[in-house]
Amino acid sequence: MGIRETINEKPVATLIVAVVVIGCALGFLLMPKGSHVPKLSSRSYYSDDDGKTWYIDDAKNVPPYDHNGKQAVRAYLYKCADGKPFVQRLEMFDISTKEAIEGQIRQGVPPLEAQLQVRGIKIKRPADEKWAYVLNGTPQEYAAFQKVMTPHCPDGSPTPPAPVTVEDNAPSPH
Repeated sequence: MGIRETINEKPVATLIVAVVVIGCALGFLLMPKGSHVPKLSSRSYYSDDDGKTWYIDDAKNVPPYDHNGKQAVRAYLYKCADGKPFVQRLEMFDISTKEAIEGQIRQGVPPLEAQLQVRGIKIKRPADEKWAYVLNGTPQEYAAFQKVMTPHCPDGSPTPPAPVTVEDNAPSPH
């Protein structure tokens, strides 16, 4: 059976499909350009003291990098019901991944977009000795990585913490 016969035999179904296709096309055409893509910030939180304090710096700084003579890494801040920000995890890249990211940035790729890597990322919670690191893609590496990625409130409350963005400009403890 050809398309013409199907259309003639099932006019209601044909009408429904046509309305859905036209609606999707109009929605796509009328959507503001770039509205479905979140804007990545040009700044990030960093820490050079294992997450005890943090500061905001240019996202072009690929961690680890030198900050006033200390090794700085990216800091991901969250807050719980009390509203007090805390460093949930720290992040840096292995040397080869860092070099590749810096090369992409030199070629014009936005810094945070260039850093959206799966392998070569090292993460840990403040005060942890070992970094979780996905190098070979083993289940153990992914499990350790996921454990660090999952945020929990320091006070143990069951409500998940909310991320703090650089636009929130969270003050660092002194």
